[in-house]
Amino acid sequence: MLNRRAAGYAFAALGPTLSAFYVYGLFFSNMSEFLIKVTTISIILLVSTLISWLGYALIRSPSPKELKEIEREIDELRRRIGYSQ
Repeated sequence: MLNRRAAGYAFAALGPTLSAFYVYGLFFSNMSEFLIKVTTISIILLVSTLISWLGYALIRSPSPKELKEIEREIDELRRRIGYSQ
């Protein structure tokens, strides 16, 4: 089983390391044009994925109930368990 603490340290170290490599590649190497294109495509894909996920969540979520219906359900449950105020 994976040690969660060790995994946490690994991911905590991986973020700044990858950022440093990205900055180095962007400003100090001949790969800057490639990195800009990959970054742009990644951002576009991320935004379109988030919009699609939002649409899917809106389609799949049930419509909200009316307040009166919720109050009736609460009253019914109170009667079932014998709750009185």
